[in-house]
Amino acid sequence: MEKREALGKHRVIVLGLDGATFDLLMPLIRRGELPNLARLIEGGVHGVLESILPPYTAPAWASFATGKNPGKHGVVDFWEGPSQKRRRTPVSSRSIRGETLWSILSEEGRKVAVINLPLTYPPSPVNGVLISGMMTPCEEADYTFPKSLKGELKAQVGEYAVNPYARFGRNAHSLKKAIYWIEKREEANRYLFEKRRWDLFINVIQAPDPIQHHFWHLLDPYHGNYNEAEAKKYENLILECYKEVDCVVGQRLQKLDDETTLFVISDHGFGPAHKYFHVNRFLADLGLLAFQSPRGALHQGTRKVLGRGADLWRSLLRAVDLFDLRIKVLDNRVRAAIRERLDGTFSPPIDWAKTKAYCQDLAGQSIYINLRESGEEYEEIRDYIIGQLMKLKDPETQEPIIAHAYKKEELYQGEYLDSLPDILFSLGPHPYLPTSRLSVSSVVEGIPPYAVSGMHREQGLFVAFGSKVQKGMAIAGAKIVDLAPTILYAMKVAIPEGMDGKVLLDIFQPSYVASTPIRYQKPSPMEAPPYRYTEEEREEIEARLRSLGYLD
Repeated sequence: MEKREALGKHRVIVLGLDGATFDLLMPLIRRGELPNLARLIEGGVHGVLESILPPYTAPAWASFATGKNPGKHGVVDFWEGPSQKRRRTPVSSRSIRGETLWSILSEEGRKVAVINLPLTYPPSPVNGVLISGMMTPCEEADYTFPKSLKGELKAQVGEYAVNPYARFGRNAHSLKKAIYWIEKREEANRYLFEKRRWDLFINVIQAPDPIQHHFWHLLDPYHGNYNEAEAKKYENLILECYKEVDCVVGQRLQKLDDETTLFVISDHGFGPAHKYFHVNRFLADLGLLAFQSPRGALHQGTRKVLGRGADLWRSLLRAVDLFDLRIKVLDNRVRAAIRERLDGTFSPPIDWAKTKAYCQDLAGQSIYINLRESGEEYEEIRDYIIGQLMKLKDPETQEPIIAHAYKKEELYQGEYLDSLPDILFSLGPHPYLPTSRLSVSSVVEGIPPYAVSGMHREQGLFVAFGSKVQKGMAIAGAKIVDLAPTILYAMKVAIPEGMDGKVLLDIFQPSYVASTPIRYQKPSPMEAPPYRYTEEEREEIEARLRSLGYLD
C-alpha cells in the first residue's frame, strides 16, 4: 500500500454544520452577518449537497464516513434493524459496516483528528485522536481515543461536554448554552490543532440542528406557529449562535496553506414542520395494519378517545419540559417508565399475524412489509402502498403530502439491503413530520405550538475552498456519498473500491486534475464486535432523541 509523500502534504479540514441549510444562511450572508462563509462562497465552490433518504443524522453521517449507501453500510435509522419489539438497540460506531475515512487514512499512515462526529461511539483506535459525538450515552463514558485525551482536554480547557445539547429546549438559556459550547468546544479544537499532528481534521458543530428543530417557526414568517413577539424576543440570541459558527469558519480559514483544502458541509438540510403525518394510522385505514383487542376489534369511537387521551398526557409531559421541570424531578428511568405505561395504556398493540405493513421509525420516512418472504403478494402490497402514498392529500389544504415514494432497491443496493425498509418516501418541500404513533385517530394532525417546528430536508450544503479548488463557482448534483472519495482524492490517497460516491472533479483546478489521476485500491476488511448499550445508556439516548422530535 502506497504511503504518503511527507507529513503535512495534501491535508484536508472538514467542518460539519449539523443540519445547516442555505435557506437560512444565504439571507444572513447577504446581510453581511456571516463574513467568513461569504468569503468561502466568493472564493471557492458551493452548492446544495444531496443527503440520503431518509435524511437523518445517523445514516447521513454513516454515508459521509464510508462513501456508501445504507444498503452497504447498514445504517438507516437511530436503531438497529427492524423489530416487532418496542424496546430496540441504538446504533453505534460498530453499526457502520466497512471502512471509514479515518480508518482508511490511519492504515495509510496519515494522522487524523475526528471530533464530535455522530456515530463514533464507542471510539475506534485511529492514527491520531478521536472524540465521539451524538449517540454517546453520557459524560461519564470513555468517549475519547486515546482514553487519556479526555482528562487532558479537561485539564486544558476547564470543562468539556460531549453532549452539550442533551436537554436543549425553546428558551433563552438553551440558546446561551449553545453559544457557550460552540466556543468552548472550539477552544478544545484549537488546542488539538496546535498540539497534535494531523493530515485530516474533522469536527462537527451540532448547534444548528437543535436550534432549527425548536426555533424554525420563529425564523420563518410563513410558519403556521410564527409569533412576531416571540421572534423578536429570540432573534438576537439565534443570530449570535450563527455568528459564532461563522467565527469557527474564520478559525479554519486561518489554518489554510497551499497544501490544505477546506470543506464545510452539512449532513442534511432543514425546513418547516406544520403537521404530523401518522404513517401507521394511514396503513391501518388501508387495512394493512391490525390492532389486538382482548374483546375483539376496538370500536372506532373508543380508539378516538384513547388517541386523545394519549395526546393529552404527551402534551402535559412536553409542557412540563417547556419550564425545564421534568429534568429536575424525573430521571430517565422514570420518564421511560411513564412513556411505556402511556404506550401500554393508550396504544392498542399491533396484531402482527394480521398486519402486512407498518412504520417503526419516527425518523425513518419508511414502511416495512410484514411478510415471511418476497413474492407476488409482496410486490402487490408495495405497489399499492406507493400508489396510495402518492395520492395522499392534506384533508384541509388538498395539497400532496408525499413528494416521492420508492422501493428500496430503486435507491440502494448492497449486502444489507434486506434489512432496510421496503418502502422509503420523500416529503420534498412539504411541511409534514412523519410519525410511527399508534394512539391517534387521524392520518394528518396539526403540530402543537410547543412541539418541534422544523424538520430535516434532503438538501444540505457544500462549500470547498483552497488553492486546489476553483474560485467563485456554483455546482449542482453533489451528494453526501461523494465526500469520502473527494476528500481522499484531495489528499492524493487511493480510493477503496466499492464506494458509491464519485470524485467531484469539477470543483478542483484543472492543473490539479491534470496532475492527479484518480487511483483505486482494494478495500481492507473491517471486523468489529457489536456494541450493546446498557439499559440506562439506552434510556439516556432515547430521551435525547425524543427532545429533538425523533421519538414520540
